[in-house]
Amino acid sequence: MQNTKERLLGSLIVFKLFILPPLWFPNHVLADEVPEVEQEEPVDGDIADPYDVFDPVPASLMRPMVTDRPTFVDSPHTVDAGHFQLETSLVDYEKDVTSGGTTETFLVNQMNLKMGLNLDADAQVIVQSYKSVRAPASTRGGFGDITLRLKFNLFGNDRGNFAGGLIPFLKVPVSSQVGNGMFEGGLYFPFEWKANEDWSFILMVGPEFMKNASDSRFHFELAGGAALSTRIATSFMPFVEYRCRYNGQTRVYTANVGGGLAYAIGANWHVDAGMDFGVNSNSSDTRFYFGTSFRI
Repeated sequence: MQNTKERLLGSLIVFKLFILPPLWFPNHVLADEVPEVEQEEPVDGDIADPYDVFDPVPASLMRPMVTDRPTFVDSPHTVDAGHFQLETSLVDYEKDVTSGGTTETFLVNQMNLKMGLNLDADAQVIVQSYKSVRAPASTRGGFGDITLRLKFNLFGNDRGNFAGGLIPFLKVPVSSQVGNGMFEGGLYFPFEWKANEDWSFILMVGPEFMKNASDSRFHFELAGGAALSTRIATSFMPFVEYRCRYNGQTRVYTANVGGGLAYAIGANWHVDAGMDFGVNSNSSDTRFYFGTSFRI
């Protein structure tokens, strides 16, 4: 009888020590035995943006690299949060022949420095490292003005066939050699339609507020353009474009057509070259350029 009581008492102790606790505290035991595994959120416009300048998008989640150059029109897509992108026109030459003579404009390393701010915005600083203007009556050269821009993607940054953006900009007059000494600015609206993975069409239009050539007052100009591009064999990206401008002061309309080729050396490095030609007497005659873009 004593042995039976001892066996029952031992069984009760085992039950209390080893069987009841998991039943009372199942969540605690499971949490200890199965640790949580953190999973990175995908970059998607339908979720809260977890990334910013100080918490960059992981390399595995970055969007394909998209640049504003070499076309005149800009892309509505932004740089990934926390990442830096440089786009530069290493050499840019423009020639305009009129009855009054020939004017040549030469740019070296006109670069656009970009930083992704969050999921749908980036900040940009455009610097003219060197600009030379050779006109019939004078020749000027030196460091050019600086342009500050913000780009906001309004829709389609991550998915879909349509994307739209907003780009306010302000030119800061820092050049004493080749600038006009005045602040100028405007607002661009770029829109993109992707027919498929290879074909893309971008349309951009926007008002600009520019200094008059003859006095210190300002006038309205309307700038616009359209570009059609495709991708061949993954790395080759040819394009054609049309750009135009209407001057509200002089009532002059200028237009140029052109094209070129961009080549993707890698996922984060492109090189490009192109040219365009004036289509009316008010437009510049020829322009040639070569540049590169990369991101980190």
